[in-house]
Amino acid sequence: MTHLYDLKLGREVLEALKALFEQIERFPDDMAKLDLSSFTTLANEFRSFANSTTSNLTNLQTDLTNKKQDFETKKGSFDKDYTD
Repeated sequence: MTHLYDLKLGREVLEALKALFEQIERFPDDMAKLDLSSFTTLANEFRSFANSTTSNLTNLQTDLTNKKQDFETKKGSFDKDYTD
């Protein structure tokens, strides 16, 4: 024999499942309503920033190498002129 408590519990479970099913049915529509353009814009800005940072870093490394070579050239010239 089924108890009244079991029937109430079953009804509550069915109501919860029905509410969950309704949420799941609305999910694709809700996802379609999301405006992801701001995320796309942020991603593009970040990518641009990363590219410019990489370019700047490469330029700094090139400048550092050039300065080291210039220093070594001048040092060699100085040593030749003043240490003999």
